[in-house]
Amino acid sequence: MCIPRPVSLIGLPEIDRAIETFRFSEDPDREVPGIPTSEGSNYFSEDDLDLAGEADIEESAFLAGPISRAPRKPKPVTINISLTAARASIPSTALLHLLVGLSVLPQSAKGKQNAVVYIDCSHSFSATQLNRDLVSYLKENSENELDHPDSVVESGLQHVHILRCTSSKSLLTTLQQLSEYLLNPTTHQSSQKRLGMLIIDHINQFYWQDRLDAETAKLEANNSDTSSSTIRSESLATQIMTEVQSIQDTFNCAVVYTTNPAISNTASSEMSYLTSASDMYIRSALLNLEITQKAVLQFSSLMSLEDCLRDRQNRAEAVSNADYWVSISPGGMSERRSGPDTVQDDLGFRLRVPSIGGICIG
Repeated sequence: MCIPRPVSLIGLPEIDRAIETFRFSEDPDREVPGIPTSEGSNYFSEDDLDLAGEADIEESAFLAGPISRAPRKPKPVTINISLTAARASIPSTALLHLLVGLSVLPQSAKGKQNAVVYIDCSHSFSATQLNRDLVSYLKENSENELDHPDSVVESGLQHVHILRCTSSKSLLTTLQQLSEYLLNPTTHQSSQKRLGMLIIDHINQFYWQDRLDAETAKLEANNSDTSSSTIRSESLATQIMTEVQSIQDTFNCAVVYTTNPAISNTASSEMSYLTSASDMYIRSALLNLEITQKAVLQFSSLMSLEDCLRDRQNRAEAVSNADYWVSISPGGMSERRSGPDTVQDDLGFRLRVPSIGGICIG
């Protein structure tokens, strides 16, 4: 078995290493159409070879000539961020902001100079906070000091497309129309950019609304058999994931979405179909990132009131500068590819979100 070469897929080494660990095929040496390598070929650039998916290679067979043995090109990654911790939206938002920056910032700032589509289902996106986080990140992590980090970030953010949805149906419609929007150069200024990432924040945000619609349909039908509403609900979730995968195949982009598993856990037995619809998003991911907050120790019972008052400022700073641990585990897609033996206990990274803004990794 050959070892996959390390490549920058997302731009964050801790996640890139996990991607290569969990998605690497058991059969990497199967025969696939060869890539044209003759001098002067305009079919693929060096960057295209790093980013090309398996589907791209197969579709280019008529350009490639004879079949040759080449390393398997895996499909783009899908990542789920589970919002399981208290106040989990704070670190998940910071992590999403970092992923946006790594995709849209220029190469001089260790970015990929791509475009990003950010679908906001919870209406919590803040362009001001995104700008502040990325400027702070550049100031803290740039090896070569940038003269104007604010202008660098502003230039990159012009290629972040923010879309907002108010229901699962509007999310589905947005996804269905997204390719047409992106492929029309007159509708935006990112036509010369590659779509690097599709982000859907709170993809199962509309669980309760979908549940109400299903209950209403059940009452209107005046039938205790929930099979018809089951089909509608599961079909909606299936259609959403089908559209996500279609966009991923079309643009060869990474997909990152956040889910709240606690929502699906509240479903009663008679609404179990909504549980499976919500869990579908988790099962469809290659990686599952779970964020937990490191506890800040309480004041000791042996401390006097004067001691507590003296140390309260330090404790307030420790609480505000939240420290989190992001654990990485294989999602449903990776389990089907590689099996449970590929789980690594050492995968994960530290995430700190300072109260003044910014993101710190490690």
